[in-house]
Amino acid sequence: MKIAIVLMGPMYPDVTGGAEIFALQLALSLAKRGHRVYLIAYRGSKFSTLRYGNLVFCSIKPLRLKVGVLLNSISFFIQLVRLRPDVCLSIFFHSSLPGLLYSIIFRKPHVIRFTGADERVISWLTRKSRKIMNLEINALIIVYSWFLKKLVRWGARRGKTFLIALHSTMRKNLIEFGFPRNSIIVIPNFVPKIFFSIKPNYEQNVIGYVGRLEYVKGTDVLLRAFIAVKQLNNSVKLLIVGDGSLRKYILELAKCLNIEDAITVTGFIPNTEVPKYLSKMSICVLPSRHEGFPNVLLQAMAAGLPIVASSVGSVPELITNGRNGLLVPPDNVKELARAIELLLKNKDMAKSLAFQAREIARKYTIDMVTVRYEKLFKILNH
Repeated sequence: MKIAIVLMGPMYPDVTGGAEIFALQLALSLAKRGHRVYLIAYRGSKFSTLRYGNLVFCSIKPLRLKVGVLLNSISFFIQLVRLRPDVCLSIFFHSSLPGLLYSIIFRKPHVIRFTGADERVISWLTRKSRKIMNLEINALIIVYSWFLKKLVRWGARRGKTFLIALHSTMRKNLIEFGFPRNSIIVIPNFVPKIFFSIKPNYEQNVIGYVGRLEYVKGTDVLLRAFIAVKQLNNSVKLLIVGDGSLRKYILELAKCLNIEDAITVTGFIPNTEVPKYLSKMSICVLPSRHEGFPNVLLQAMAAGLPIVASSVGSVPELITNGRNGLLVPPDNVKELARAIELLLKNKDMAKSLAFQAREIARKYTIDMVTVRYEKLFKILNH
């Protein structure tokens, strides 16, 4: 089967986000199973047209114009016409226009994998929630997103476009947003095997976070909770792995409070180094205000780390409070600090929660996820 995976953005390692890593790993896995896979993305400093067995990397030079998203979509569409895949998988809602056009003209099945960011944008458009999104949305993005949403719904009703939700809550939200119920399939993310070999640093008091330093990720909430915990336990440390717009705020506040020696902010690191940093942690904290299906949560579970996380998105589907982790309300500094302190004081409880979390993570392997995509593509292609 010829499969095209479309990502209208830079590919890993130029961008190390969860969706970019997912696209590359899924492409490699499908290629190993004998399919001809074309991975189409923007040309970056480390990305070019290459071939690895059955996997072909196809790069497109992006246009930096205000209407670039439309012109770039045409370039991607032309690439699809040249390749003539049997099925097209769009990574991100905003990457779906080329695949939609290809599906309409050539009557080929098209699958769109939604992410948490896509869900936030559509939620904003449908007025479901505009309080915590903090999105930089201009008029062009609003018009484009509105048009794309209409086109996706039309394609889904025709039976040629199908949507991938990362968890059941996302599926429910997509139905509420007006997408046909029978066009939405739930397929989760996966966790690489390397994370199961990690040995956490249980005996130290190192609170860890991995991810973007942005408002939606709640890193400002984590910092305030850490300050409260440190007042009770002076030996505690905070390890923040990642970069973003809140990095300067975190460093400046730490300096003002004279606790800069207790906080480490790594800045950008490649995905291959995440296991090394997880092994330095005693607890992993995910304080997000909104989430889709967070890769780092699965990675921390596989690593055997006790977890404290906000009860948002798919998190309650992965974490059962008191069984394999602790859940707290989003944007609640007091409850987050209380949960962290509880695990720091009760090492046996922390290890027990971590053991259960690792067992659940074993259900989310790349082989399992690849088989589900493969079965879906085969069904749609007949």
